[in-house]
Amino acid sequence: MRGHIAPIKTLKFSKTFKVCISVDTDGVVIIWDLTRFKFIRKIKPPVHTEHARVLVSISNDTGNIVTIHSTRYSNVLTIYTINGEVILDKKLKPGFVTCVTFGSINDSQVNSGARLTTNNHAYWSHDIVALAFGSPHRSIDISEIVPVTDSSEPAKGQSWLLQSSNTIHLDKSDYGIMGSITALELFKETEIDTEDKICRGHLKLILGDSTGRRRLVL
Repeated sequence: MRGHIAPIKTLKFSKTFKVCISVDTDGVVIIWDLTRFKFIRKIKPPVHTEHARVLVSISNDTGNIVTIHSTRYSNVLTIYTINGEVILDKKLKPGFVTCVTFGSINDSQVNSGARLTTNNHAYWSHDIVALAFGSPHRSIDISEIVPVTDSSEPAKGQSWLLQSSNTIHLDKSDYGIMGSITALELFKETEIDTEDKICRGHLKLILGDSTGRRRLVL
């Protein structure tokens, strides 16, 4: 694969946008066109993140790309558009990040009596990101990427913010998670009550750990 010198350790695919994201052991991140099987662009890493461990995910809803550059002392989260433009750059709390994923909307609909459950609805207008932190304080942090408003305090030059919505403390729960989180799937679902004419949003989080266990958390 052109652009990689070191061995490739991660591949992420988007069925919607027909692209692939590859990451090698040197932290090089490249976007590939799966329609023409061609190199598109290399993602420019944040400054001062040399020798960092790199995690990546791509949103099937917007095409946005998230990278986590994790070192012993810091974690840097960066959101890029599919064109490689940085829209959010944020330093996170210290800790060992083991996994990152975007929430995903599916197009299926289920009619159950008076309620129609649909996953494709304007209720979910923004991307949602889930991060898994490892020992000693294992947790899942879920945040929404929201536009800057007049009352917001964004970093200079940024038009989007990372707004925390939920933290799940795995060590203080009965989820039965024994090892480090190695896989995350986050689904954005919407329940429309046609009688009450209201819309409710739900997140469904499925995770797997290093011992092979898989759990539905939300």
